[in-house]
Amino acid sequence: MSGQGRGVSWPGHGRFEWGIPEERPPGRNADGTVETVYFCSHGPRLEAWLFAPHRATDTVIVMAPGLTSTKDSLLEPFAWEFVRQGAAVLLFDFRTLGGSEGMPRHWVDPFRQMQDYETAIEFAQGRFAHVVLWGSGFSGGEALMVAARNPDRVDAVIAQVPFLNPSPDLEPRGWRLARLVALAVLDLAMARLSGGRLPPVYVAAFGKPGQFVFFASAECPDRNGQDLSDADAFFRALPNPLRGGWRNVLCARMLANIERFRPMEHLGAVRCPVLVIGAERDDMMPSSYLDEAANLCTRAQVELLSCGHFGVYRPPFLEQNLGLQADFVRRRLRVHGLAEPHDATA
Repeated sequence: MSGQGRGVSWPGHGRFEWGIPEERPPGRNADGTVETVYFCSHGPRLEAWLFAPHRATDTVIVMAPGLTSTKDSLLEPFAWEFVRQGAAVLLFDFRTLGGSEGMPRHWVDPFRQMQDYETAIEFAQGRFAHVVLWGSGFSGGEALMVAARNPDRVDAVIAQVPFLNPSPDLEPRGWRLARLVALAVLDLAMARLSGGRLPPVYVAAFGKPGQFVFFASAECPDRNGQDLSDADAFFRALPNPLRGGWRNVLCARMLANIERFRPMEHLGAVRCPVLVIGAERDDMMPSSYLDEAANLCTRAQVELLSCGHFGVYRPPFLEQNLGLQADFVRRRLRVHGLAEPHDATA
């Protein structure tokens, strides 16, 4: 993980060195194949990995990483599991992140990212008849909102430890709130006045409770990312470096409209089946919201794992998590009339 100093990168010191990363070569194994594909979303070209089973399928899982994460952030075990069940997977990076184009880097905007999801759906529907959306954390909330506003295009959703509502315990107050608002206004003003020529103001994305960061959790490393010993094993398992020269930052301008991003308010409009995977000890996406979510989303299946936010990606909880998601996908394949992968009649 790359650090970023005191929690804020000021103009002139926040340039994000980025170049188009080397393309992943095509690959295959006993379960299926993987290749790199591209599609454009409102200008920038997005990079995606298309996983496909060896036999034909008409169902695709459209996957996107959470918040500032990239598609090489421990998501492949999920993709290959879905392939083993008989579904294809389109795993893509949002614009400004990972292998996808877009400047400034790490400009995270939930409404732009929902546009990217919808573009990915359109691309996927050129090859597959049925689309299941998959998101985790921030993108879990985005996937639910996309399903709510595209009821005829989304067949199901898997939302893993999803962001549903800002937690009152985590919402900034007092001096911290004033500082975040000031930085967001400064970042937006500089971008507009300079036509994007000046570098953005970056704020640390993750860190420990008490640090000046966007999301604080006891599971996260220090915002400088130097000592991972007291962080969740997720961070120690990440590739280094991550695709696209990942840094622990996001553009401060994101904070200007984050209050409008409230997936919980849209759950009543989700008509398709939904699997929600929650984490009992999650201190970023509180599991206390899940009961309310289940009441609002009438076709939701809610499962709670006894781990923290990042524990869903790693043993010993990964196997249980994959089992729940694989079962959900198998049921969707049966609905679509596809034989199960190991069915003798296939």
